[in-house]
Amino acid sequence: MLDGYGLHQLTWDACNERFGDVLVASPADACGRGISLAVRQNGAAANLTGATVYFVWRYKVTGERGTEPFSAVDASAGTFEVYYPAAMQGAEGAVQAQVMVSRGDDTYISSRVFTIRVEPVVIGGKEHEDGFTLFVDAINAYEHATEITTDAADAANSAAQLANTARENLTAAAERGDFDGADGVEGFSPTAIMTQTEGGCTITITDKNGTTTADVTKGVKGDKGDTGDVGPQGPKGDTGEQGPQGIQGETGREVRKAILATQAQQGLKGRKAIPATLVHKA
Repeated sequence: MLDGYGLHQLTWDACNERFGDVLVASPADACGRGISLAVRQNGAAANLTGATVYFVWRYKVTGERGTEPFSAVDASAGTFEVYYPAAMQGAEGAVQAQVMVSRGDDTYISSRVFTIRVEPVVIGGKEHEDGFTLFVDAINAYEHATEITTDAADAANSAAQLANTARENLTAAAERGDFDGADGVEGFSPTAIMTQTEGGCTITITDKNGTTTADVTKGVKGDKGDTGDVGPQGPKGDTGEQGPQGIQGETGREVRKAILATQAQQGLKGRKAIPATLVHKA
């Protein structure tokens, strides 16, 4: 049933022909997937009697590589088949592959490189050896389910017995007074004291191992800060009003008139002027 179902039909019709398909493999399909190869020359079947055909592969990322010989279905008709080896399907990723023909006279010819995508395993994830599939593993697991169940029950019983033994030992230790603290080491509460000094402070710590002190000095005085900007100048005040002018006295005015009159009467330059007091009228 489904014989050859996992074989990808690949026709190699010319030396430099590029295979356009991306082939698929999976760790769950060891000896289940592969290539059914038909070699053609000018459209006719190539007679490869006496030749050996190899499947050459290499992981693109890791560089891991290998070679697997094709089995001849009919060498005279150029038909061969190969199943992907388990080593090539051990991990997901891109695999580069080639078909190489050894023609039996120390000459070789190979195809263009094509890609095989190894897909992840959805169920399980265990690497399978050649000749086994995930289906076979599932059948085996089903057939041995009774044995697995018995083993699991035995393991559970052993675990329960160990738990009961541990509980009994713990109860006996409590009854003996192993947890009353009588045999414990006396505790010690550490102390810490800080004393202010002229240059900073001294910290004294005392614990069960003794006393330790540490001096902490004050920090260096920082540089003087920059002078701040001058604030804005206030508005100028208003000028006060001028006071009223005083009234000129009558006496002063009469004296001035008398002096002017006397000087006019003399009329002579250089004559001594008459003192104002002589013509002043009381």
